[in-house]
Amino acid sequence: MRASGAFWTRVAGCRKGRNESFTENRAQVSVSLDGVDAATHEWLRGVQGCFQATLEGLQQLVQAGLKPQLVFTLIRRNVEQVTPIILLAERLGAGSIKFNLLQPTERGALLHCSEEALTVRELVELGSRVERQAATGSHIPILFHHPPAFRPLSRLFGESGGGCAVCGIKGILGVLHDGSYALCGIGQSTPDLVFGRADRVSLAAVWQGHPVLQAVRRDLPARLQGICRACLMQGICLGSCAAQNYYRHGNLWGPFWFCEQAYQEHLFPATRLRPEKR
Repeated sequence: MRASGAFWTRVAGCRKGRNESFTENRAQVSVSLDGVDAATHEWLRGVQGCFQATLEGLQQLVQAGLKPQLVFTLIRRNVEQVTPIILLAERLGAGSIKFNLLQPTERGALLHCSEEALTVRELVELGSRVERQAATGSHIPILFHHPPAFRPLSRLFGESGGGCAVCGIKGILGVLHDGSYALCGIGQSTPDLVFGRADRVSLAAVWQGHPVLQAVRRDLPARLQGICRACLMQGICLGSCAAQNYYRHGNLWGPFWFCEQAYQEHLFPATRLRPEKR
């Protein structure tokens, strides 16, 4: 039996044999590329030489028959590269490109305190432009990864859209580098969301019995708070990112930071709110 799945990775240093393994297992591979030049990408990733190594790794993936997704994290330093990175993705043979919001977690939190983070207003305006213009004129699918409340219905449900593109939080389990089970990668910085090591507790016991996982499956979206509770898209979105919400609020049910700020600044789409909150 062969497994299929999704992988997010930095491909610098990927070996040919590993790429062939991805192909054999029908994997979906996402690769971080945060600039069209070495200076931009390497400033954000903090590893000298990783830009060229990433390009070479991408080429190997494509040659192995994969269509990797490029993931581009938006900051002030690279925001003018939105169109160029789309063109680069097409030229490299990528299957799609996703524009990620910079999350206020770990190093991202430091960038949010500096001038490198884009404001919510800038992100809302950029997202609207990408969704309505760039996404309809490219040869590959383009996803601007803001919450579904900010996406046109045609992009959510239409044939040319990218679908809902939400986190499958009720059906995933992270495995950290030390073999620990966790809600996702957030476990590296949030011990409360680490569920035990694979050599000490069985996968079945964690998956079926851990109270955090049980709460996620049982109580999302019913226990969402703030703007997420008032949003008509909560059943699809599930609060956008439970891990980020826990990091910010200390619980799984707090409102997603982007939507919270957008609502406070009167940028949240009124048509996606319950009538009493409009």
